Amino acid sequence: MLHHILAAPLVAIVVTVVFMQAAVLVAGSARRRDYRRFEDQSGQKIVERFAFPEVAPGEAQERYRRLTTVRDRTHQAANAAQTRYYNAVLRSSGCLVLAFLALAFSMLLSSGMPEEVRVPLERLVAWLDATATLAVLALFLDGRLRNAPWLSARSCAELMRQYQILETVLPGPQSRAGETAEAAEAEAARIARLVDDGPSKTLATRVEQIWHSRRAEIAARAMDRCDLAPEGLLLYLTKRPRRQLVWFVDSGARLEHIAERRKKVLLGLYIAAVALSLLNLVLLLMERPLSDYIHPVLLIVVGLAAAMTALSVNQNSRSLIHRYRIQERSIAGWLDGFDRRWGFSTLSATERDAATKAAMRDEILKFEDLMIEELIDWLYITSHDSIELAP
Repeated sequence: MLHHILAAPLVAIVVTVVFMQAAVLVAGSARRRDYRRFEDQSGQKIVERFAFPEVAPGEAQERYRRLTTVRDRTHQAANAAQTRYYNAVLRSSGCLVLAFLALAFSMLLSSGMPEEVRVPLERLVAWLDATATLAVLALFLDGRLRNAPWLSARSCAELMRQYQILETVLPGPQSRAGETAEAAEAEAARIARLVDDGPSKTLATRVEQIWHSRRAEIAARAMDRCDLAPEGLLLYLTKRPRRQLVWFVDSGARLEHIAERRKKVLLGLYIAAVALSLLNLVLLLMERPLSDYIHPVLLIVVGLAAAMTALSVNQNSRSLIHRYRIQERSIAGWLDGFDRRWGFSTLSATERDAATKAAMRDEILKFEDLMIEELIDWLYITSHDSIELAP
């Protein structure tokens, strides 16, 4: 007798877990496919537009290499935090679909069915509905808890990416003394401590303060012979503004593609809902019993259409697309201005006096201002519109 009582809740738990993982696998696969499709799509075109001369490897390249390990570790931590957050949101969505299906299936259960069949099915559907609904709430709350760690980890990763490239082109005293890796470890620990030193709602302010402190320290340094060496400057232009331009162009195109695909799915659901509603009306007027079987399908379609509509209205892809396009224009404008002022083609061979180096340093700091502004905007967008499954 006990196993009959426990069968329904156990099956409901297993089915709920299956739907959770199916949502992660299906959506995760689509997300990876979108990334691969648009990854480095604009790279060749942008490299041709902003072409830099080749420079033989030297001290700057070696400094950049020694800093890569620490930067990669913070980047991997940010990716892991992002994955944990996304999976919680996806599992919640899978449970919501299951609750819809359970509700629709309950409408198919007829009082005319044999009791030995109807009663177990009613019990199972009730458990499915309760289990899935409870899981939706739990996973939604879990997703909200995982959002803040993701934002913090992403902030640490971006600040360390900035530190690496600035130490390459404008090395600090420790980097000049050959203590690159040790200084990077200390900086990563300092950034993590400052980023986590306060509530998530003031994270953007702390990121801005970290950058202002770093900016002031770099601006106050006396120019050294290894500052803005041709190799370091070209490495900076290649791996910072030009690479970031490729990323923003491709990411904007990817988000626009996803938004367009979402519109097509939503249109299809609207059309299906209208068709089913009309069919249901016709069958009802004709007094055909098939209308009873259309109700569950219509409920599912209308429910999915409502969910997709809410997603389209409340997700943050529109805000991100707008922000990415602004950043794309800003970076392209910065590169054009740098080229007009100093000329990319002459950077590998030009000897620069202290005044020219100081002017170039100011331009680099202005570019880093752009990157910090984008990070802060991203923090505001992602902390308030937390459904979009994006980078």
